[in-house]
Amino acid sequence: MLSQIHILPNVTRFNADPSQARVLKVSDSISVALFLEDKEGHYFGAGPSGVVSINEETGEIRVLKELLPASLKEQVRFNDGAVDCKGRFWFGELDFACLGGQSTDSYIPKGRLWRYDPDGTASIHDNEIAGSNGIAWSPDNKFMYHNDSIRCTVRRYEFDPEAGTLSNRIDFIDLRSAGEDTPDTAKRLPDYLRDGHPDGMVTDTEGNLWIAIWKKSCEYQLFRRNIEP
Repeated sequence: MLSQIHILPNVTRFNADPSQARVLKVSDSISVALFLEDKEGHYFGAGPSGVVSINEETGEIRVLKELLPASLKEQVRFNDGAVDCKGRFWFGELDFACLGGQSTDSYIPKGRLWRYDPDGTASIHDNEIAGSNGIAWSPDNKFMYHNDSIRCTVRRYEFDPEAGTLSNRIDFIDLRSAGEDTPDTAKRLPDYLRDGHPDGMVTDTEGNLWIAIWKKSCEYQLFRRNIEP
């Protein structure tokens, strides 16, 4: 079974049997959803105001953790997310003011990176994010990668899997121009990728990083030998 989220209130479910495909109309917009292993028939993800569960049959959304006050809903929304090796849900915000080049160079984005734990607690682990997107980890869990699509950058953090904390953030890849902290191996990007926007992202079992590049109609593979310090 394959499920696809539409930022509008739809979840499209694909099946090996095409006749079983369906579009689930949910009761509100959602930005990311994941299967719940211990609760069949329900998704888990981020909704308009926080962490939610979604009934797979009815489309009903139940808020598990309210995170955004009404005053912030007009400024940011949640976007992509992923679950780490300890079952913690990481997800980030997109700042509406940064869409379509509306913000100035001096503007400080309001987006934040959240972690939601199995015990129901939530915490913020990064900020000043314009457009949070793909989140992934190296196979050994030493690093976490996080895309800021609007700023055209891939951030890399040192990751502590036991504590669930991040440290030593760098702009690992900058599709506009390479920053001073960017490793030399990551500076050598094909010219056709410049000004592209890193979108969804995964790592494979060999440690290669796969990044969908919005506006360039392609997926970029960064090989493990070019990722490791």
